[in-house]
Amino acid sequence: MPDLKYHILVEYQHKHGTSFVLCDSWETSGKAAESIAAEWRGEWEIDEDLTDKQCVDDWGNLTGWNEFINVHEIALTTMKTYSYPTKAPSNL
Repeated sequence: MPDLKYHILVEYQHKHGTSFVLCDSWETSGKAAESIAAEWRGEWEIDEDLTDKQCVDDWGNLTGWNEFINVHEIALTTMKTYSYPTKAPSNL
């Protein structure tokens, strides 16, 4: 039976495509999103008085609705790994 574990996926949609960060907690996902804002806010005319968290919360508006930072809770399953024979069975 597979084990179900919840993760947080941070999705950054930008002009070159989409980047993802998979996190184990809401806390680390917040830090990841803030790190994205800190790294890329210089590309936009964003008020220096805004914190990185404030930038994350309003990223679409701050970028003229050209970029987005989204956070999703997702469930992933862990399956057991099985060893398969290295030689094909003779009856194939």
